[in-house]
Amino acid sequence: YLTSYTVTSEDLNNLGVGSLGDVSTTGASVNDVLKWNGTAWTAQTDATGGGGGGVTSDAQNNTVAGTNAGDAFVAADANNNTLFGYNAGTSITDGDKNTAVGCFALEDVTSGSWNTAVGQGALKGITSTGTNTAVGRNAGMNSNGGANTFIGDTCGDYSGGSNNVIIGRSAGRFNNNNNNIIIGSNAAG
Repeated sequence: YLTSYTVTSEDLNNLGVGSLGDVSTTGASVNDVLKWNGTAWTAQTDATGGGGGGVTSDAQNNTVAGTNAGDAFVAADANNNTLFGYNAGTSITDGDKNTAVGCFALEDVTSGSWNTAVGQGALKGITSTGTNTAVGRNAGMNSNGGANTFIGDTCGDYSGGSNNVIIGRSAGRFNNNNNNIIIGSNAAG
Protein backbone atom coordinates (compact mmCIF):
# COMPACT_ATOMS: atom_id res chain seq x y z
CA TYR A 1 0.00 0.00 0.00
CA LEU A 2 1.00 3.65 -0.45
CA THR A 3 2.31 5.45 2.58
CA SER A 4 2.86 8.74 0.82
CA TYR A 5 2.59 10.13 -2.67
CA THR A 6 3.33 13.55 -4.06
CA VAL A 7 1.04 14.80 -6.81
CA THR A 8 3.00 16.66 -9.45
CA SER A 9 1.83 19.28 -11.93
CA GLU A 10 2.40 16.67 -14.66
CA ASP A 11 -0.05 14.34 -12.87
CA LEU A 12 -2.67 17.09 -12.81
CA ASN A 13 -2.08 18.06 -16.45
CA ASN A 14 -2.60 14.47 -17.58
CA LEU A 15 -5.80 14.01 -15.59
CA GLY A 16 -9.03 14.83 -17.42
CA VAL A 17 -12.70 14.13 -16.86
CA GLY A 18 -12.43 11.17 -19.27
CA SER A 19 -9.90 9.58 -16.90
CA LEU A 20 -12.63 9.01 -14.32
CA GLY A 21 -14.23 5.55 -14.51
CA ASP A 22 -17.86 6.63 -14.40
CA VAL A 23 -17.66 9.63 -16.75
CA SER A 24 -18.25 9.34 -20.48
CA THR A 25 -17.27 12.25 -22.71
CA THR A 26 -18.32 10.48 -25.93
CA GLY A 27 -20.30 12.85 -28.13
CA ALA A 28 -19.67 15.88 -25.92
CA SER A 29 -20.31 19.27 -27.54
CA VAL A 30 -19.86 22.89 -26.57
CA ASN A 31 -22.30 23.93 -23.79
CA ASP A 32 -23.10 20.32 -22.79
CA VAL A 33 -23.27 19.46 -19.12
CA LEU A 34 -22.61 16.24 -17.21
CA LYS A 35 -25.77 14.46 -16.06
CA TRP A 36 -26.14 11.19 -14.18
CA ASN A 37 -28.05 8.53 -16.15
CA GLY A 38 -28.20 6.01 -13.32
CA THR A 39 -24.93 4.24 -14.08
CA ALA A 40 -22.53 6.90 -15.36
CA TRP A 41 -22.03 10.61 -15.90
CA THR A 42 -22.68 11.44 -19.58
CA ALA A 43 -22.44 14.61 -21.65
CA GLN A 44 -25.92 15.88 -22.48
CA THR A 45 -27.52 19.00 -23.86
CA ASP A 46 -28.33 21.52 -21.14
CA ALA A 47 -32.12 21.81 -21.37
CA THR A 48 -32.35 24.79 -19.01
CA GLY A 49 -29.44 26.93 -20.13
CA GLY A 50 -26.91 28.41 -17.79
CA GLY A 51 -25.81 25.22 -16.05
CA GLY A 52 -27.05 22.00 -14.56
CA GLY A 53 -30.44 23.25 -13.38
CA GLY A 54 -32.66 26.25 -13.22
CA VAL A 55 -36.01 27.83 -12.68
CA THR A 56 -38.21 28.91 -15.55
CA SER A 57 -41.45 30.85 -15.88
CA ASP A 58 -44.74 29.57 -17.29
CA ALA A 59 -46.82 31.17 -20.06
CA GLN A 60 -48.40 33.55 -17.49
CA ASN A 61 -44.97 34.72 -16.29
CA ASN A 62 -45.26 32.85 -12.98
CA THR A 63 -41.89 31.75 -11.61
CA VAL A 64 -42.06 29.03 -8.98
CA ALA A 65 -39.53 26.95 -7.03
CA GLY A 66 -40.21 24.80 -3.97
CA THR A 67 -42.48 21.92 -3.05
CA ASN A 68 -46.16 22.92 -3.43
CA ALA A 69 -45.27 26.52 -4.32
CA GLY A 70 -47.90 27.96 -6.63
CA ASP A 71 -49.56 24.59 -7.16
CA ALA A 72 -53.14 25.93 -7.15
CA PHE A 73 -52.84 28.28 -10.15
CA VAL A 74 -56.05 28.09 -12.18
CA ALA A 75 -55.25 27.99 -15.91
CA ALA A 76 -54.31 31.50 -17.02
CA ASP A 77 -55.95 33.27 -14.05
CA ALA A 78 -52.81 33.79 -11.93
CA ASN A 79 -50.21 36.01 -13.60
CA ASN A 80 -46.77 37.45 -12.85
CA ASN A 81 -46.25 35.72 -9.48
CA THR A 82 -42.80 34.85 -8.13
CA LEU A 83 -42.83 32.15 -5.44
CA PHE A 84 -39.79 30.52 -3.81
CA GLY A 85 -40.00 28.13 -0.86
CA TYR A 86 -41.98 25.24 0.54
CA ASN A 87 -45.72 26.05 0.29
CA ALA A 88 -44.97 29.61 -0.85
CA GLY A 89 -48.16 30.93 -2.43
CA THR A 90 -49.57 27.40 -2.53
CA SER A 91 -53.22 28.57 -2.48
CA ILE A 92 -53.03 31.28 -5.18
CA THR A 93 -55.75 30.61 -7.73
CA ASP A 94 -56.14 33.95 -9.44
CA GLY A 95 -53.96 36.43 -7.54
CA ASP A 96 -51.52 38.45 -9.63
CA LYS A 97 -48.12 40.08 -9.16
CA ASN A 98 -47.36 38.51 -5.76
CA THR A 99 -43.83 37.79 -4.55
CA ALA A 100 -43.19 35.21 -1.81
CA VAL A 101 -39.76 34.11 -0.60
CA GLY A 102 -39.62 31.67 2.31
CA CYS A 103 -41.45 28.57 3.42
CA PHE A 104 -45.12 29.25 4.09
CA ALA A 105 -44.84 32.86 2.80
CA LEU A 106 -48.22 33.90 1.32
CA GLU A 107 -49.34 30.32 1.87
CA ASP A 108 -53.07 31.06 2.14
CA VAL A 109 -53.58 33.94 -0.32
CA THR A 110 -56.03 32.94 -3.06
CA SER A 111 -56.94 36.08 -4.97
CA GLY A 112 -54.91 38.84 -3.32
CA SER A 113 -52.56 40.75 -5.59
CA TRP A 114 -49.48 42.98 -5.34
CA ASN A 115 -48.31 41.39 -2.06
CA THR A 116 -44.62 40.94 -1.19
CA ALA A 117 -43.70 38.49 1.57
CA VAL A 118 -40.12 37.70 2.55
CA GLY A 119 -39.50 35.35 5.47
CA GLN A 120 -40.91 32.15 6.89
CA GLY A 121 -44.67 32.54 7.24
CA ALA A 122 -44.68 36.18 6.09
CA LEU A 123 -48.28 37.17 5.21
CA LYS A 124 -49.41 33.60 5.91
CA GLY A 125 -53.13 33.56 6.61
CA ILE A 126 -54.19 36.43 4.35
CA THR A 127 -56.49 35.35 1.53
CA SER A 128 -57.69 38.18 -0.65
CA THR A 129 -56.13 41.43 0.54
CA GLY A 130 -53.49 43.15 -1.52
CA THR A 131 -50.62 45.62 -1.72
CA ASN A 132 -49.09 44.40 1.55
CA THR A 133 -45.34 44.15 2.14
CA ALA A 134 -43.96 41.94 4.92
CA VAL A 135 -40.33 41.23 5.76
CA GLY A 136 -39.55 38.94 8.68
CA ARG A 137 -40.59 35.63 10.16
CA ASN A 138 -44.38 35.59 10.45
CA ALA A 139 -44.55 39.30 9.66
CA GLY A 140 -48.17 40.25 8.89
CA MET A 141 -49.34 36.70 9.55
CA ASN A 142 -53.14 36.41 9.72
CA SER A 143 -53.58 40.12 8.99
CA ASN A 144 -56.55 41.04 6.85
CA GLY A 145 -56.04 44.69 6.00
CA GLY A 146 -54.57 46.05 2.80
CA ALA A 147 -51.76 48.41 1.85
CA ASN A 148 -49.71 47.64 4.98
CA THR A 149 -45.95 47.47 5.47
CA PHE A 150 -44.66 45.05 8.12
CA ILE A 151 -40.95 44.83 8.95
CA GLY A 152 -39.85 42.62 11.84
CA ASP A 153 -40.34 39.24 13.42
CA THR A 154 -44.08 38.60 14.08
CA CYS A 155 -44.95 42.28 13.65
CA GLY A 156 -48.49 43.13 12.58
CA ASP A 157 -49.75 39.60 12.97
CA TYR A 158 -53.48 39.26 13.61
CA SER A 159 -54.00 42.90 12.64
CA GLY A 160 -56.98 44.10 10.65
CA GLY A 161 -56.12 47.71 9.89
CA SER A 162 -55.09 49.13 6.54
CA ASN A 163 -52.55 51.68 5.35
CA ASN A 164 -50.23 51.02 8.30
CA VAL A 165 -46.46 50.98 8.63
CA ILE A 166 -45.39 48.64 11.43
CA ILE A 167 -41.70 48.15 12.24
CA GLY A 168 -40.18 46.14 15.10
CA ARG A 169 -40.29 42.72 16.65
CA SER A 170 -43.89 41.92 17.66
CA ALA A 171 -44.92 45.53 16.99
CA GLY A 172 -48.54 46.29 16.07
CA ARG A 173 -49.87 42.85 16.87
CA PHE A 174 -53.68 42.75 16.93
CA ASN A 175 -53.82 46.33 15.57
CA ASN A 176 -57.20 47.00 13.93
CA ASN A 177 -56.73 50.71 13.31
CA ASN A 178 -55.99 52.41 10.00
CA ASN A 179 -53.30 54.89 8.96
CA ASN A 180 -50.83 54.19 11.80
CA ILE A 181 -47.07 54.31 12.03
CA ILE A 182 -45.95 51.92 14.76
CA ILE A 183 -42.24 51.59 15.51
CA GLY A 184 -40.43 49.66 18.24
CA SER A 185 -40.19 46.22 19.73
CA ASN A 186 -43.63 45.24 21.11
CA ALA A 187 -45.01 48.72 20.30
CA ALA A 188 -48.81 48.88 20.18
CA GLY A 189 -51.00 50.89 17.84
